[in-house]
Amino acid sequence: SSYSFCTLLQVTKIRRKGMLVAVEGCCHGELDTIYETLEAAGEKFGTKVDLLLCCGDFQSIRDVNDLSSLACPDKYRQMGDFHRYYTGEKKAPILTIFIGGNHEASNYLWETYYGGWVAENIYYLGMGGVINVNGLTIGGISGIYKEHDHKKGFTERPPYTPSSMRSIFHVREFEAAKLLLYGKKPTMFLSHDWPCGIDQFGNTGELIRRKKQFEDEINAGCLGSPVNMKLLRTIRPAYWFAGHLHVKFSAVVDWSTQQPASTEQTKFLSLDKCLPRRSFLQIIKIEDDELSYNPTQYGHKQGEIYRDIHWLAVLKGITRHIPIDQEECVVTDEKLKQYASDVRLALQELKDKHGDRQFFKVDDWDPSTPSQSRNWLETDNIQTANLCSFLDVENRIRKPRCRLNPLHKGTSIEQSKTQLSHLESGVSSANRLLDELLSDPIQTTPTPVQREPTKTTDQEPENPPPATDNNEDVFEAFVDI
Repeated sequence: SSYSFCTLLQVTKIRRKGMLVAVEGCCHGELDTIYETLEAAGEKFGTKVDLLLCCGDFQSIRDVNDLSSLACPDKYRQMGDFHRYYTGEKKAPILTIFIGGNHEASNYLWETYYGGWVAENIYYLGMGGVINVNGLTIGGISGIYKEHDHKKGFTERPPYTPSSMRSIFHVREFEAAKLLLYGKKPTMFLSHDWPCGIDQFGNTGELIRRKKQFEDEINAGCLGSPVNMKLLRTIRPAYWFAGHLHVKFSAVVDWSTQQPASTEQTKFLSLDKCLPRRSFLQIIKIEDDELSYNPTQYGHKQGEIYRDIHWLAVLKGITRHIPIDQEECVVTDEKLKQYASDVRLALQELKDKHGDRQFFKVDDWDPSTPSQSRNWLETDNIQTANLCSFLDVENRIRKPRCRLNPLHKGTSIEQSKTQLSHLESGVSSANRLLDELLSDPIQTTPTPVQREPTKTTDQEPENPPPATDNNEDVFEAFVDI
């Protein structure tokens, strides 16, 4: 049920039954390269990918204020390509859905906590979310696991400190509980870090050969996230995609050998980041019988995003429990029972109000949003506000008041630089970018600096050894650029 780029080379004509889904590992702001690669593939094979899934480190950076909230060393702090898609200078040619990693513009993504459009045709799945598109049910959880923050609430507020801009994307126990309450099986699930122990279901020896630095964690059984493994064992999606570790690795979990036993399988695939000669992109063909539902039966159009009534019930039921400004949030059995009771009540309320309706379309991206968002730090995200209004719940993702304004029309570069000076020392690279922009005072959109390909932080070799042939590999490499 999966076809790689290499396999498609041997097909003279691709049947247009089913759907082609592209999966990308860590984006790191390289949208132009990813889209150009998929366009080249489409021209070569006379077909087009229907959907692109990105597994974190997307870096939806609109301007220098967002750049200042990006958690990474100064030398890796780059504008990337996204801001041109945000302003409308460019449009994503493929519907793109992504989760957050541990290197994100946290201030922008927090305002779409429940998920939402960040640019035209580019959708963020949220801190933890489920959507329905083209017959697929896609779930995901953003961030990475850090034990010391896992049982905390959300206390981070902009302007972020070097510590809080990292901790905000450390997965909270509450987010995992929220996904467990959904009660339905997604077709696909996205995470940034791996489920802990997934390495034991693939070619572990080859993984160690390519990533020697993982050997101790693999032998200790602690490579990856225990939260993600709990989610994997509970929801058992047909496909699970991840990134973070910058290596291509595939595995199959045969649930007939696990408890409770079933005849199902989960195909796991992790991909590299977008760099030359790396396996960062994969195309998979999903057959019609793998879809979660028939979209034509419900009148869904290609590329439209929906939330189903069960996920809306979760959002409605748990909103009052979101641990905002709480130092600690331990999800005890008693709390989980309370959450589940509230979700059941919310589901019944939604059914009473909407009858047999199963799906609710997500509002379209408003192209006027960027030009209207001059004071976006002083207003709430309209998508989040509308969703809370629809669910008849309090909007608890309201923004704190802040002195900063982004670099949009009407705000001079000098003003932005003065405002940015109130931030902590981590914005020094953004200030250097502003210095370059001062030579052109009429310029209102930052131009990305020319950059070398982003290097990994784990000291891996520039050209890692090629993967050996492995007949047990579920997924063949899509393309190495």
